[in-house]
Amino acid sequence: MIVMKFGGTSIKDASAMKQAYKAIVNQSKPSLIVLSACSGITNMLVSLPDLLLSDKNKAQEFLDNIYAHHTKLIEELLSLKNFPAFETTFLELRDFCEGIAILGEYSDSNFAKLVSFGEWFSTIIFDEFCRQMGKNSILIDSSKFIKTNDNFLAAKYLVSETKAEGQKLAQMLNQYDLIIAQGFIGSNQLGKITLLGRGGSDFSAAIFGEMIKASEIQIYTDVDGIMSTDPRVVPNALQLHKLSFPQVRRLSFFGAKVIHPDTLLPAMEANIPVKILNTFNQSNPGTTIVAEYSDEIEIQSLVLKRDCLINYTKETLTNTIIEKSRILYSSESDGQRIVIFENMPDLRNLLEGEVEETDIIAICGNNVNKSTGLLRVMHTLLTHIAGIEIFTGFSRHAIFFTCHKDYSEKLLLMLHSGLFETKRPD
Repeated sequence: MIVMKFGGTSIKDASAMKQAYKAIVNQSKPSLIVLSACSGITNMLVSLPDLLLSDKNKAQEFLDNIYAHHTKLIEELLSLKNFPAFETTFLELRDFCEGIAILGEYSDSNFAKLVSFGEWFSTIIFDEFCRQMGKNSILIDSSKFIKTNDNFLAAKYLVSETKAEGQKLAQMLNQYDLIIAQGFIGSNQLGKITLLGRGGSDFSAAIFGEMIKASEIQIYTDVDGIMSTDPRVVPNALQLHKLSFPQVRRLSFFGAKVIHPDTLLPAMEANIPVKILNTFNQSNPGTTIVAEYSDEIEIQSLVLKRDCLINYTKETLTNTIIEKSRILYSSESDGQRIVIFENMPDLRNLLEGEVEETDIIAICGNNVNKSTGLLRVMHTLLTHIAGIEIFTGFSRHAIFFTCHKDYSEKLLLMLHSGLFETKRPD
């Protein structure tokens, strides 16, 4: 059994949904399919509650756009002018919005319920398409299976209560070719809808994978996988075919636009490999993320993080600074403290001592601090750029250095050429 998750861009329209279906039918095992809302729909739903209180005309425009998007999808994908299951669900959304407008207020619970409609629309339509294509599929309500606490907007899932539902899903997969499920949503112990927060649909896939003891979880996006660096800056960026979970966490820490690692925890704890795949380039093998850590020395990626702050100070960081910032690096020697922050609004005004703006380039991989080849390449390349400072922490997964923003892209290109496009260092 496998879990396949399709993000918003992978099901954004009829053509994309057909590509998603193609990926599904190429599997030989029973599959649980997790869908996000169609691309752009969640953003409109998130805006609706405030608009219902402040700008009813704009709110109505968003509702009209949501309706038009899905009716076009139904017509093109299902060849239907009217699909009662969707019409009924959309009417429920409209009535729910009218209730918020009449009350003049909304709760976190109301917000979570409203936003969840995006996943319901996509799964209702996709389930019907699978049936039309001859698949023996069943649509489930994810909120009845994923149990959470009462944090409606960033819920924590309850492990034991959720795992108890796993047997029901496994039995369904013995009866059906496909289970279609909504990503991003769960429910509290009173049955009220909750949202799983950032990366929620990926998190849903990992939870479902753990529940059914899946052999693999596949996350479908619109890119081929995780790259050696940002291809918008470095056109020769290479695809990474295999990464460990700690490496993905380190990449995310430095700001790489990869899957959010916390969403994979249930899969990693169950030792289930996760593949990042491209819906629109299905011949590409993608990137596989595994739980185990390799002791090999290997440089795998470069991350450019822009607009950071370096603070040189003798002062202890206040609780206000700690709460309002994200610290990337901190060290202290002879009473002098060096702290590197991800830049946040108004943070600079809170800092004592000398503050400089900087970009950061992080070299990530396995045991990078033991790579003599890396040190040789860095020494050779960094002599060409002034104002470089190198920082290493206790992690064996990354070495990073600061660089003036005028030189950071040039340096990223030079490092990538030296580390990836020539013979790779030991």
